Amino acid sequence: MIEPIAWGVLAVLAALVVYQQLRMYQLHRAAKHREELFQIITENAADMIALVDMKGRRLYNSPAYKRILGYSAAELGETSAFEQIHPDDRLQVLEAAREARETGIGKRLQYRIRHKDGTWRVLESIASTIRDENGEVAKLVIVNRDVTQRKQAEEQLEHNWFHDTLTGLPNRRLFLDRLQQLFARAQRHPDHQYAVLVIDIDRFKQFNDTMGNGAGDKLIAEVGRRLSACLRQDDTVARPSGAIRPEDDVSRLGGNEFAVLLDAIHDPSDAVRVARRFQDAMVQPFLIEGREVRASASVGIAKSTSTN
Repeated sequence: MIEPIAWGVLAVLAALVVYQQLRMYQLHRAAKHREELFQIITENAADMIALVDMKGRRLYNSPAYKRILGYSAAELGETSAFEQIHPDDRLQVLEAAREARETGIGKRLQYRIRHKDGTWRVLESIASTIRDENGEVAKLVIVNRDVTQRKQAEEQLEHNWFHDTLTGLPNRRLFLDRLQQLFARAQRHPDHQYAVLVIDIDRFKQFNDTMGNGAGDKLIAEVGRRLSACLRQDDTVARPSGAIRPEDDVSRLGGNEFAVLLDAIHDPSDAVRVARRFQDAMVQPFLIEGREVRASASVGIAKSTSTN
């Protein structure tokens, strides 16, 4: 015969077992719900979501990678997370991964990644860390957003800010900025000489009144191209970092006025030689709206002077 106390203990144990089973069922349901929720979010998110280990192995890539970069999950799984990154940007991504491993804090950054068609896209990325049972960072959850169009728009806006819309040449704003740089350099190095050439199209107002504003704009554009083309590589100016283009030597200040910065000239005759070349370039007639028209230019020269 079982004592009443024993019955009570058995009842409590039975209730505990039922509670534990119920709790396990609830936890299982919650985990399944979280897993389903994660799957819904990642598979329908506009951004690309990736899970990588600290060696760069891809553990998961959301379907957005296929839509945005053209790679299937299987194709991505065969490569390292760093393989498609532009060589010039790879170091900063590796450094960001190292910092995340050491500090546990992800970093926001931009880098270029190769599309399956060979073109480059600009991604804005932010990472968060996942720690293992020992508290060490073991994985990174990376959310990538394609910002290529935004980046191109920013670059175009910056280009438009510093370039003339009619000729595509540097405008007065960029010209003055470069002139200030040359002036500062000459202040630091008194032996450094430069010259400024200002070119005006002769009788332009008369041409504009006779032919019309449209023809006048075309003449300005043609003069800009011709002045740029006649400069040789040794007639350089202070250029921004990046590709060197001969047309960057000539700026349009506005109206029918152009300017050129000649950096590191050795003698005043260097500037005179370039000025004569500009005038010679104007000798050949211009074809404007099916008509041959002639134009000439006046060139003014200002040379830097030593402060010593």
